Amino acid sequence: MDWDEAMEQAKEELGYSGDEYINDFDEVVELAKDILYEWKEENLEEVKQQQKENKEEYQDYLKSDRWKKLREFILIKNNFKCQDDGEIATEVHHKRYVNIGTPWEQYELVALCSKCHKKRHKIKGEENGVSS
Repeated sequence: MDWDEAMEQAKEELGYSGDEYINDFDEVVELAKDILYEWKEENLEEVKQQQKENKEEYQDYLKSDRWKKLREFILIKNNFKCQDDGEIATEVHHKRYVNIGTPWEQYELVALCSKCHKKRHKIKGEENGVSS
């Protein structure tokens, strides 16, 4: 289950239909959080296995020639300058993650120094941000 599915289920449980105006959006969001949390708890082993497989696949992708060329292009395009603080950029951050095999668009990648890359992952709530 993903966020969109949880939101749809929450709207349905609260009696909203289709694109009907939502009077209390916060109520829908809170219920969607609960639905998603409960689903993850019920499917914990499956979720953990999928995360492990995704991480392994992602790590393999980061070793590919395709990624190395794209990473180098982004760093050169930005003159090896961190887009957050102007320091020397040595890493490329994915603003969002896509399925492996689906190419990233340049606007989805940003050149960063190590410090800012770690900061971006902390902001997203990731404990162990993947350095790329």
